[in-house]
Amino acid sequence: MSPTKMGLRQELRQVLAPEMLQLLKLLQLPTLELQQLVRQELEINPLLEEILEEPSSDMQKETEEREEHNEPSPELDRIDWRDYMQEGVDDRYLKNLEPTEEPEGPIIAQKDTFQDYLLFQLRTSAADPQATAIGEYLIGNLSDDGYLTTTLEEVAQALDQDIGAVERALAEVQKLDPPGVCCRDLRECLLIQLGILGQEESLAARIVSGHLDDLVHQRYPVIARALGVLESQVLQARELISSLSPKPGASFTSDQSQYVYPDLVIEKRDGEYLVRTNDQAVPRVRLTTGYRQILSQSRKSSPQDREYVVKRLEAARFIVRMIEQRRRTMSRIMQAIIQRQTEFLDKGIRYLKPLTMKLIAQDIEMHESTVSRAVHNKYVITPNGMLPVKYFFGVGLKSDSGEDSAKSIKDTIAEMIRQEISQKPLSDQEIADKLSRQGITIARRTVAKYREELKILPTKYRREKR
Repeated sequence: MSPTKMGLRQELRQVLAPEMLQLLKLLQLPTLELQQLVRQELEINPLLEEILEEPSSDMQKETEEREEHNEPSPELDRIDWRDYMQEGVDDRYLKNLEPTEEPEGPIIAQKDTFQDYLLFQLRTSAADPQATAIGEYLIGNLSDDGYLTTTLEEVAQALDQDIGAVERALAEVQKLDPPGVCCRDLRECLLIQLGILGQEESLAARIVSGHLDDLVHQRYPVIARALGVLESQVLQARELISSLSPKPGASFTSDQSQYVYPDLVIEKRDGEYLVRTNDQAVPRVRLTTGYRQILSQSRKSSPQDREYVVKRLEAARFIVRMIEQRRRTMSRIMQAIIQRQTEFLDKGIRYLKPLTMKLIAQDIEMHESTVSRAVHNKYVITPNGMLPVKYFFGVGLKSDSGEDSAKSIKDTIAEMIRQEISQKPLSDQEIADKLSRQGITIARRTVAKYREELKILPTKYRREKR
């Protein structure tokens, strides 16, 4: 066993000051969360006050004279510091924020979930309590697309019910809106929708029942020969089938609606783009008038009270200083983005240039991580609509003009496909060749990747026969 050794080691390490760490946290907050944070600090900090209106010159002069002569304000005489004493209150302004009882600003009401919508229908329509109980269990096992994710045998075993009762409950749930809900596969889903339309004996139903795979792969002659009909009739039935919903639950979402509040606004005045921070909802704050008298009064108090006053003063100064610092930082970043993306603002997405946060950081002489925090979860109103600030950033591909943004190339690909002949759609290689003739160097697999991100089908599924 080797003996333990002690020694000294010298190293250079960069450590952020606590105030800088707090600034970075504040910089990352969207405007509405910043508003909530400032409101909370106003409630707990007697040394911070909201500026509701510009003070008159007489009032300002009187306040300054009182501070100069250390004359306490009449309101300050009635302050009992122990009313403000709370354990751990000194760092609450950087903790997770709880929603206020009366939130300000527009609110979007929470929508009912897909399951809520089905349960309401089931409970108001089903007369059999047993079928209702089983139906509730089935609804609880639906995917977001509306399909049943468990077998009927598993449901019967879990609820200790016979399979017949489960099948009857399934039939009740499948009668609910949207049509095709609670099915076990695509074939059953489409057949139920056709039945609701009165097409259960139609050619479309026969195709779905026995030739769904051929239909997906566009093998129309095979279907026509098997069913003894004309290919034109198969194409007509295909139109009916394509009007059905393969994902009945897709029109619903379980996510809560979220209100997006713009943090920045870009306006064009006299041919020049200007940036302003959209933080009018954030209370304007300042140190309480007469805070010097509060400090003077605290000297006669207990050490615990004096310590509290000092901490509150530090917190108040931090809030006032850092709100302004946050405003300046966000404005500088957005101005630097505008300088590099002016053509996009003027002409649209085709002119969006590749841009990295490192370039913006170099432009404004800040660290890249600061830029990343500042644009995190922020939105800006532009002439092209409201966009996430991160929308302006992205990689690019080489072209004759230098580099083109991936977003602008995606838009070009989408436009090519919109204008293609439906009987002869463009392949990924043909799109790559057309882009190459426009001076954009791109591989076929990159075209395929962008097409998939745009949720555009491959060539064989876009081809329509005459």
